[in-house]
Amino acid sequence: MPNYNQPTLESLAAEYFLRLRTSPETWNSIDDVEPQLSEFQHRMSAGDCRSACQALEDIASHLLSWGYLQALIEMRTQLVERLADETCSQPVSSSAEVANQGGLGLAYLFVGRPKKASEYLKIARKRSKANGQEDPDLISWREQESTWCGYLGWSRAYQGDIASGRQDLEEALKIAKGVRNERKRANWQEALWQNEIGWLKLDYYYDTKGAFDDFCSGVEKFEEWNKQQEDGDPREQISIRPNWGLAYADLARASGKLGQWDDARKNFSRALEIFSEFRHGRWGRGLLPGNIASFLRDRGFAQKADRIYRLALESQREIGNRRGEQITLARLGNASRDLGWDSFLADDCAAAAMHFQSAINFYDRAASLAERGNDHKRRATSLRRLGNVHRELSRVYSCLDKRVERKNSLELAETYHRSAHETAPKGYIKDERSGDGLWEDYYHWLECTRLVLEQDAPAAEFPKPPKALLDATRKDALAVAWPPELLMGIVLLRESEAYGAAAYGLTNAKKAFKAAADYCRKGLKEAGSNDRHRTIELRYAQATALVGLAICQGERERKKLADRALAEFQSLVQERHFPSLLRDSVTALLMMQDAFQEPSHDQELIQSVLEGIKGQASRRPSLDRHDEHLFDACLAIFE
Repeated sequence: MPNYNQPTLESLAAEYFLRLRTSPETWNSIDDVEPQLSEFQHRMSAGDCRSACQALEDIASHLLSWGYLQALIEMRTQLVERLADETCSQPVSSSAEVANQGGLGLAYLFVGRPKKASEYLKIARKRSKANGQEDPDLISWREQESTWCGYLGWSRAYQGDIASGRQDLEEALKIAKGVRNERKRANWQEALWQNEIGWLKLDYYYDTKGAFDDFCSGVEKFEEWNKQQEDGDPREQISIRPNWGLAYADLARASGKLGQWDDARKNFSRALEIFSEFRHGRWGRGLLPGNIASFLRDRGFAQKADRIYRLALESQREIGNRRGEQITLARLGNASRDLGWDSFLADDCAAAAMHFQSAINFYDRAASLAERGNDHKRRATSLRRLGNVHRELSRVYSCLDKRVERKNSLELAETYHRSAHETAPKGYIKDERSGDGLWEDYYHWLECTRLVLEQDAPAAEFPKPPKALLDATRKDALAVAWPPELLMGIVLLRESEAYGAAAYGLTNAKKAFKAAADYCRKGLKEAGSNDRHRTIELRYAQATALVGLAICQGERERKKLADRALAEFQSLVQERHFPSLLRDSVTALLMMQDAFQEPSHDQELIQSVLEGIKGQASRRPSLDRHDEHLFDACLAIFE
């Protein structure tokens, strides 16, 4: 008589569910893989870890793509724990165990827990590397090493260790290239890691042209990989194809930053095409639309971007992707801040206050999620933006004659800027232009000086600019977008002896504004067409410096300079490219006005420029048919 003990019964139940499986081509939702989910649990109860692992690997890519990340984490964790206490009657192979550990790390990475992800990715990388050294003829181990090394780099970058993250990604890319040369065929690892290095350059090193080149190389390799997929592993395809689509989205982002709007649209359209062809599921929703929304925001359509971001936020919450949620919250803060400035320029201070309060709410939630995910760079960025919005809100409260609220906002702005400076990972931007740590010091000085100007503080409270910053800008006209001399000129309008400016060769405001204008002119000549975003930043800064120069000139020259500055401002506003950059110029012009305690011709000149800017900003264009198509395509993803 058969021995129907518990393990035997569990195995029989697992065999029953095994027979209920359907073909992967018919899978559209988690309901279609319910037999495998049940089989997995019965296999685990029977102690048959080998078969349980196989059942899980058959559907893991689909669970990842569909966004069932927590379920995937729970099942992979069960396997890790059972294998660790050696209670499996049927142990798994070394390759399957490493794949499970790495897959667990990847799932943690996708839910926004990079520190936890790194624990398992390090183990998977170490074991795959050791196994590859023991048996160098097995290319599959080197493929696994490239996979887990690359995702580990991704995870480290998320935690703010940019240098180590880039080093891991470059090592993963090197391994993937070796595998490609040996197998004589493309692999997705080479394409993905090339693209992720570009992502680091764009988001952390501010190297738009370098990122663009990496993205071009990445999509080219993805296209080559895709052509070889007729006989490829379907599980690999379902998990990698979304990255192929997102590679085009990254290329579109870089194209937009370079001002190549038509190319950006084409690349976004290609990304949408890839996403529509394959069942990318819930994981893909929010990622691609979020990038397209940022493109529309850069084009001046913050309201449209806001609508897409809100849908993307719901999608990220639905699947428990905390990192995606954090990024989308920060983007919603950016859109609300843009809408606040639109209202402020339209002299609707009540609406501006409402939008700025919304931005504060979004940034605060983004900073909290970034802290939970150990993403120090993004937390510092959200804290700095919180400081900026509170400073901007204080200006709105001044217009509304709300003195207590203005005072509170300024105090909060100071607190957030101090926290941002303490939080930022020192030297996270390391490039040949600025040197380690210079960017953090630059932003801190910039925002602290603006805050002191807004507070109408005495000269003794103005922070001194880092000498290394001034040295860098005098050697390299592309070191920063907003020359420090421009803000120093505003300080010198108020306090001719402020912070010993003469020690920097700036004895008066006129010299400071001229130095700023010269810096911008040189930077525009060097930038050329390589970076549209930086070019527009420099144009805004130059126009602002010209206004400063105008109020320091005689009657004849001042009108000429003011007219030239206004014409440039109106041209920039009319172009509607990166309109968020306008706020720094308007802030500087308002602070120039504040430097004069009594009504004067200088205040009138500045006011005439501000009115000209407001008049141009009020002429809002509508979406053209190309941008409308992108907007509608994004909405369709959430239907």
